[in-house]
Amino acid sequence: GGLRNAIPREAEAVVMVKTKEYEAFAKELKAYEKVVRAEYAGIEDAVSVKIRECEAPAEMVAREVAEKLTKAVVGCPDGVQKMSMAMPGLVQTSSNLARVVSDGKTVKLQCLLRSSVNTEKAALGEAIAAVFSLAGAKVQLSGSYDGWNPDMDSPILKAMTASYKALYGKQPAVTAIHAGLECGIIGSKYPKMDMISFGPTICYPHSPDEKVEIASVGKFYEFMVDTLRNIPKK
Repeated sequence: GGLRNAIPREAEAVVMVKTKEYEAFAKELKAYEKVVRAEYAGIEDAVSVKIRECEAPAEMVAREVAEKLTKAVVGCPDGVQKMSMAMPGLVQTSSNLARVVSDGKTVKLQCLLRSSVNTEKAALGEAIAAVFSLAGAKVQLSGSYDGWNPDMDSPILKAMTASYKALYGKQPAVTAIHAGLECGIIGSKYPKMDMISFGPTICYPHSPDEKVEIASVGKFYEFMVDTLRNIPKK
């Protein structure tokens, strides 16, 4: 991944094997590619695992360190950790092992944790820290911001639902999403503020393929202006 909030879509590694074992290694990797393609069939049909020869690096990670690092990466909690009980189908807590990069002397890993329940996120952070601490790594937990629980009784939500129906003649789809929205940061400073998040239609967020549906931008603006006209007063 290029950033810690992006789900990685490719990875590469330089692996040293003895010359006499190269053919066997390449054969095993080809067999592993079939396993990966079978696992992601219908989801990521273009997924592949390739091998090519390259120049030997000037330096290598010590064997013992490499083994501990590999085991820590395998043991690191990644992906969905818990679903919401209040809103079926909504991810509540997750972790994304986004980056594993090396400058040739050190290896740096970055994970992004998300949760609408702060205590769950803290516990997940401690679990990840424990895994890498056992491997001898230095661990730092930083850049945290609060989650944002959906409030289905929100006055601004009710006002916007009515506004949307008046403008477009149908009920809007009101949903919660598992994302680190700015509302979580703002809400931690102003806990009594009534908030809602909305915007134009986007596809493939946090990836090089991210795009916005142009036609939805005008609709979003019209909806926002009408909301400001009808915003509930305290």
